[in-house]
Amino acid sequence: MGRGKADPVRSRRRTGLLLGSLLALLLAVPASAGGWATASLDDGSPPSPTVGEPIQIGFMLHQHGRTPISWEKASVAATNPETGESVDAEARPEGRTGHYVAELTFSSPGTWEWEIRTSQLKMETRLEPLIVRSAPAALAGGGGTNAGEAAVSSAPEAGRMPDALALAFFLAGVVVGAITTLGLSSALAGRRPVAGPRIAATR
Repeated sequence: MGRGKADPVRSRRRTGLLLGSLLALLLAVPASAGGWATASLDDGSPPSPTVGEPIQIGFMLHQHGRTPISWEKASVAATNPETGESVDAEARPEGRTGHYVAELTFSSPGTWEWEIRTSQLKMETRLEPLIVRSAPAALAGGGGTNAGEAAVSSAPEAGRMPDALALAFFLAGVVVGAITTLGLSSALAGRRPVAGPRIAATR
C-alpha cells in the first residue's frame, strides 16, 4: 500500500513557523548580547565649562549597571537649544577598566543639553543640562589686557608730570637767583670809591 501525498498547505505552515522562529531567535541574540549600560561622571555632577576653553569630561561606563567595560565605543554630544549649535567628541578609554575621557570645547554660553552615547549598548543614564559660562572680558575683547596694561602704565607717567614741572621751576629759580646774585655783586664792586694818595698833615 503506497504512502499518501503530503498536504502542501501544512508543509507551508510548518516552513513559515520554522522561519519565524529562526528570525525571532536571530533578533533576540544581539539584544541579549548587548543589553544596556549606565554612565557615572567622575565628579558626580555636571562640569562648568567656559566658552572657548577645552574641558575634559571623565566618566565610568558599566554594562547592565554593574560590570565596568572598555570595549564599547562611546562619545559625548551636546547641543545648545537656543542657538542650534552642537559639539560631539569621541570618548577614549583611559586609566582603569570602564573609565573614559572626552574633550569638548563649547562655542557659546547658555544651557546645553548633553548625553553620553554608546554604539552597541543602550544608554540608560540621563544627564542634567550643562551651564556654559561666558569667557572673561579680557579674552572676549581680544587685546583688552594690553589696553588695560597700557592704561595702568600710563597712570604713573601722568602722576610724575607735576613733580617734573616742580623740579624744572626749582632749577630755573636757582639759576635766576644765581644770575641775580652775580649781577648785584658786580654792581657793588663798580660803585666802590677809588682810594687817592694820602696827604701828610702839616703842623
